Amino acid sequence: VGTASAAAPPATRASRSCSKATLKGTYIFYNDGWLVAGGTSKPFSIAGVDHFNGTGTGHSVSTFDVNGKVVNANSASTLTYAIKADCIGKIVFDTAGSIGRFNMYVSPSGHFFSLVETDPGSVGGGIESRVAR
Repeated sequence: VGTASAAAPPATRASRSCSKATLKGTYIFYNDGWLVAGGTSKPFSIAGVDHFNGTGTGHSVSTFDVNGKVVNANSASTLTYAIKADCIGKIVFDTAGSIGRFNMYVSPSGHFFSLVETDPGSVGGGIESRVAR
């Protein structure tokens, strides 16, 4: 003897996708890691604010220190980014010709994203959170 169930199958959430427009507004961040070169490692940290325009570009202001010494204080940067529909993207920061490249993983809501540096000799990453739209 079997039993039948009239219950409907569980509802599935509609998948959400991402694009450049997913990141729009002001984000605060803190990242840290290591710079590795010539057999030595030095810790670094960076904090600041990024402004994304929703079209693949933006600008930021940050302070960067290496091994306990401030290297850039409140330095301006430009940024470019691309995000695929699966919410995985790349972002490039340019601070007076010093380039930093990152892979990023974006929340479909655009409220936050994580990133990890992909430049040789750098081991770092962090999370950015939107504080204004």
